[in-house]
Amino acid sequence: MRSFVLVLAVGLLVSCRDAVQPTAPAEAAATAAASAPYTFVDLGSLGGYTEAAAINDAGQVVGWGWTASGTQHAFFWDAGVMRDLGTLGGDFSVANGINARGQVVGRSATASGEIHAFRWTDGTMEDIGPNSGIAPVLINAQGQVAWTAPVPGGAHPMLWDAGTVVDLGTIGGAYSNARALNDRGEVVGASPTTEGFTHAFLWSNGVMRDLGTLGGRFSEARAISASGQVTGLAFYTDREAHAFLWDGQMTDLGALQDFAASWGVALNERGDVIGQSSRESDNPEQSRPFLWRHGLLSALPGPDPYAPYLTANAVNNRGQVAGGYERRLPFVRVAVVWDDGTLWELGGSNSYAMAINQQGDVVGVANGHAALWRRTDSQAAASLVAASR
Repeated sequence: MRSFVLVLAVGLLVSCRDAVQPTAPAEAAATAAASAPYTFVDLGSLGGYTEAAAINDAGQVVGWGWTASGTQHAFFWDAGVMRDLGTLGGDFSVANGINARGQVVGRSATASGEIHAFRWTDGTMEDIGPNSGIAPVLINAQGQVAWTAPVPGGAHPMLWDAGTVVDLGTIGGAYSNARALNDRGEVVGASPTTEGFTHAFLWSNGVMRDLGTLGGRFSEARAISASGQVTGLAFYTDREAHAFLWDGQMTDLGALQDFAASWGVALNERGDVIGQSSRESDNPEQSRPFLWRHGLLSALPGPDPYAPYLTANAVNNRGQVAGGYERRLPFVRVAVVWDDGTLWELGGSNSYAMAINQQGDVVGVANGHAALWRRTDSQAAASLVAASR
């Protein structure tokens, strides 16, 4: 792992499962951390390339991988054992979500070749219904499932609850999609209006609400908190968009200095929003990650000012952020975590971080296998940050 205090890089070498001790520019910062905050665990594979997508607070992990026979299957990992979840009868499955009960959701091919959403519980994979394209399948703590399903002439978000399916409809057009689901059963995404402009929506208690825009024609909701706050992106002109936070009304979060565009990626229960900011809305390579907290938009530090594809992917309620960036010459991806001003490189060859739980455990991919970076001592990172100030 490598730690960067603010934007200053510090290097260290570790073996796969050994704790890491950072070497900080200030000696006090190095000695304050009695042990590293993360231990790397190789979760293994299904026979080929395997990637973790989600983790719950019990440390159970789900994702997908290629089997030895060359098919792609979903997996469930718990207490050192990786389990192939199989399929709904076809040759493909992928898991992208898990709740506190250990229920897993994803997509799978049926015997007829159609792609359906599934929910896996205690060894049984339930067919929830047809899934539209590669749209994500979502699950909350109650086991409700949201996804996007094909309908005659379009596609609609659906909500499955104890075997009953509710078609959430659209704002006005033929197509809409679900992007996030909270524990209150509220769903957010995007839908065309009757005028043909795509807008962010919030579906709650049977009503789909148009969240509007920041003055342009387009918006999209990408995440929702348990309390119903929403983030995503909304155009403020016909050409550029900003991240927003909706909490009864849409607030423009702005963009980083010298950048025109931004978009929200995720948020936590404190109202922290993470996202990306760039010179243009369609330029993710040179975008930079941000944290918006208490009305202030701040850049998350990078290993250097020009690291390509430096991205923030997930945030927990402690404000810890998981993501990654790319190195060039030679090309390699690097998994990272930001924690209160410190950037940790998590280690592993060609790694990337996709999700983080409330304990700060991170999952993704490293060395071609599903990877877990387990938070070993939450006080260590706190001490390091305090010493560096």
